[in-house]
Amino acid sequence: MKRRNEPRARDPPPEERIELVDAAVQEPPPLLRGRGSAPPPPPPPAAGDA
Repeated sequence: MKRRNEPRARDPPPEERIELVDAAVQEPPPLLRGRGSAPPPPPPPAAGDA
């Protein structure tokens, strides 16, 4: 029994990570919505970098 999909499921390809980050950036939390005077905080580091 060989599990080939296990490593890939834990470590998604770079393309997938970029999509997840873009989705998080495009959907700001409700607290930041409508506040044009204050710049948005920097995005959190990717889960893989931590």
